Amino acid sequence: MANVKFDHVTKRFGNMIAVNDLSLDIADQEFMTLVGPSGCGKSTTLNLLAGLEEPDEGELSIGDHVVNDVPPGDRNIAMVFQSYALYPHMKVFENIAFGLRIQKRPDAEIQARVKEAAELLSITELLSRKPAQLSGGQRQRVALGRAIVRHPDVFLLDEPLSNLDAILRIQMRADLRLLFNRLGSTVVYVTHDQAEAMTMSDRLAVFLAGVIQQVGTPLHVYEQPENMFVARFIGSPSINFISGHLASNDGGYRFTANDEFTIDLPAGIIKADWPAEVVLGIRPEDISLSTADNSIGVQVELMEQLGAETILHTTVGSQKLVLKQEKGTNFQHGENVSLFIPPMQIHFFNPKTEQRLM
Repeated sequence: MANVKFDHVTKRFGNMIAVNDLSLDIADQEFMTLVGPSGCGKSTTLNLLAGLEEPDEGELSIGDHVVNDVPPGDRNIAMVFQSYALYPHMKVFENIAFGLRIQKRPDAEIQARVKEAAELLSITELLSRKPAQLSGGQRQRVALGRAIVRHPDVFLLDEPLSNLDAILRIQMRADLRLLFNRLGSTVVYVTHDQAEAMTMSDRLAVFLAGVIQQVGTPLHVYEQPENMFVARFIGSPSINFISGHLASNDGGYRFTANDEFTIDLPAGIIKADWPAEVVLGIRPEDISLSTADNSIGVQVELMEQLGAETILHTTVGSQKLVLKQEKGTNFQHGENVSLFIPPMQIHFFNPKTEQRLM
C-alpha cells in the first residue's frame, strides 16, 4: 500500500477551475473521504489520481513516485464506480478475473485470487451467475471483488453506494469499512452523503467550488467547523444560523437576535476583538426543551416523528429554529414551548467572511 500526495494541484476545463491549488496528504492505510455537493471538484480530484484527467499545475504522488505522466494502467490503483461497470455477458467469476486476465496472470493465480476475494466479500455462491441475476448490493460486491484481486496500492471509490436503497446503503457502508480495515488499504472515497463521510472515514476533506474547506477527523470537523459552509454541510438536520449582535452585559455578553430574543453569555466565551455583528450557530441536537432562566419561547410549526427521535421545527418571530429530541416528544401545531440554547455549545461566525470565530 502507499501514501498519496496532492501538491498544489489545479485542473481547469476551459475557463472553469474544477480543482483549485489542491494540497492534501493521505497516509498509508488511511481511509480518506472527499465530501461535498455536486460539482465541487471531488470526482475530478479522484479522476486526477486515477490518471483519467491530467493536472494543469502541481504534482501528484503515489508512494515516493510522482505520477503526473504515468499512464492509468501503470499506477497500480483500482477504481470502483457508481455504475459498477460489470460485463453483462460474463459470469461473476470472469468479471472479477477480467483485470488479471488482461495482465496475463497464470490460471492458478487467477483462481486463487478470485476465490480469496469472493470469500472476503461473501459472494462465493454467486461466482457462476451473471450480473442480471444479482441484486444491487451483490453487484457492488462483485465490482469490489474485481478491484480487490488486483492487490492495488490505492483503492479509489466514486459514489459506490449511490444506486442502493437506503437500508442496503447503511449496511454496505459498515461492510465496506470492515472490509478495508481487514485489507489494511489506502482508500480515497468520494461521496456527497455526509452520513457516509462521517461514519466511514479516518479523515474527511470537505470540498466547495474546487477548494478544500477543511480537513480533519469526522468528529473534529463536526465539532469545530472552519466556516459556515462546513457547519451547514456536516450534520443532519443542518445547523441553525441566527444573525444578531453582541453587547457587554454584567461582565459577560448578551447576544440579541433581531430584537426577537436574547441569550446571555458568560465571561470568557467572547473575545474583545470580535465584530459586534455575528452569526450564531447551534446544532439541533444541542438545543433542549427547558423553562429555565435564559430560555426562549417559540411556537411549534412542524413535528417529524422518526421513531428513535423527533425533529421539531419552531419559530420565534421571523426566526426559524430546528431541534432534535428523543422519541416520545409530542407537541401540536401552534403549541408554545420553551427552548434552552447552552452557551458552551454555540458556534460563532463572522458574517462577512463566514469564517469561524469560536
